[in-house]
Formats: sequence, C-alpha cells, structure tokens
Amino acid sequence: MRILSCLFACMITCTLFAHNVMPVQNPDSTQMREILLQSIEDDNFNSGDNLDLNYLRTLMVYLQGAADTSTFFIKHSTHKKTLDIAQNITKSYKNEIATLTSLLPQIAEQKRLYSPKEATLFNNQNINNKTTLIETLDGLDLGRNISTNFVLMLTPYQQHIVSISKAILQYTQIEEIKAIAEQMLATHEQILQSLQALAPPTKK
Repeated sequence: MRILSCLFACMITCTLFAHNVMPVQNPDSTQMREILLQSIEDDNFNSGDNLDLNYLRTLMVYLQGAADTSTFFIKHSTHKKTLDIAQNITKSYKNEIATLTSLLPQIAEQKRLYSPKEATLFNNQNINNKTTLIETLDGLDLGRNISTNFVLMLTPYQQHIVSISKAILQYTQIEEIKAIAEQMLATHEQILQSLQALAPPTKK
C-alpha cells in the first residue's frame, strides 16, 4: 500500500509540474492563428502606383481574414463580451467588403494620380506593417483560453487596418476613398479599444 501511495503521489506531482511548467496551447486557437496568417499570405499586394486600388485590395483581404476568424471563434467560445465583438466583426465586415468590392472597377481604371515617391512610401509602409504583423502573430504565446487568444490575435490585426487607413489618407485624391478610410478609422479604432479593454494584464 505504501508503494502504491508513493506512486500515486509521484503521478500527481508530475502532472502538476507539467501543468505549471509546460505551455499548453488550445488547438482551436492555433487554427485561428492559421486563418489570420493565411489571410495575410493571400494579400497579393500590388506595388503599383494606383495607391487607392492597393488600399482597397489589401483592406478587403484583412477584413475577410478577421471575419473568417471571428466566425470560427463564435463556434468555439461562450465568453459573452468577446463573442459580442466577434459577432459585430462578422456582421459589419461583410457589409464593408461589399462596399469595397463595388468600388474596385472604378478605382482600377483611374489614371495615374501619384508620384513614384508617394507610391514607394505608401507601398513600403504597407509591406513593413505586414511583415511586423506576421512576426507578432507568430510570436504570440497562446494559452488554454481561446477568448484571451482571440483578443491577443485580433488586436495587432486591427491595428494594421487602422494603420493602412491612416496612411492612405495622407495621399488619396479620391473622395470615395477618403470617406472609406475615415469610416474605417471610426469603426476599427472603436473595435480596437474594445479588444484592448479585454486584454490580459501585461507581464512585468
């Protein structure tokens, strides 16, 4: 009996050690990250001088990635506050993508409006932001809580949408694009604040 008791105690100790020391990831969270990373890879960024078209195409890809991730999250979580954000994203982004899609033909046909310097500055900023976003998502230490992981992943993703919208406002000469970018900032900065309010405390 003493031997069995010792073995049982050892098993409990080892289990607790593994639980406390070894990081455990939620497989659903890993899949969410893959959805986001795949959306970034699908961003076949056009480095041409039609900055408005570049902006629309990139924005559509990122909105779709966030919507797909939110749809997946809704099926695997019961956390009300985070679910509210995900449901808002799923609904509103679908409408935003439809609006952007309707503008594509018109914007694709516009004549050259921007200098090579402006095109280079905007395109390089977008590419650098994209690279940083990939590195951030890859470097996230995902844990067991899928709701926390959703917040951690969507926060930098939303920041990229905000950043590219701020960038196009510095260059665009098209009123429709200006209106879209301003609306994106209003909507997505609010979503970003909602995500940041649910973020776990930063480790010191």
